[in-house]
Amino acid sequence: MGIQVEGYCPLAKGRVVQSPELAAIAKTQGCTSAQLALRWSLQRNIITIPKSCSESHIKSNVEALTMNPIPGKVMEQIDALDCNLRCTWDPT
Repeated sequence: MGIQVEGYCPLAKGRVVQSPELAAIAKTQGCTSAQLALRWSLQRNIITIPKSCSESHIKSNVEALTMNPIPGKVMEQIDALDCNLRCTWDPT
């Protein structure tokens, strides 16, 4: 069965959407940076539970569930954006 990874705070408290590189990739996919980041997590089989108090953000987050899969080359571009963002304690 194994251990399932959970993306705690998957949008890094909003910092993910500030990435100009991710925004450029999201534009090519016709979605927001947040949707792209959430979809990327889902395609990596990471349990993803974004927090939002805004109805519009909640709706946008849910749309990431029904997006077309991100193509492999685009997944590789996102993989290369390792920004090392942490929102809580560093377990290392």
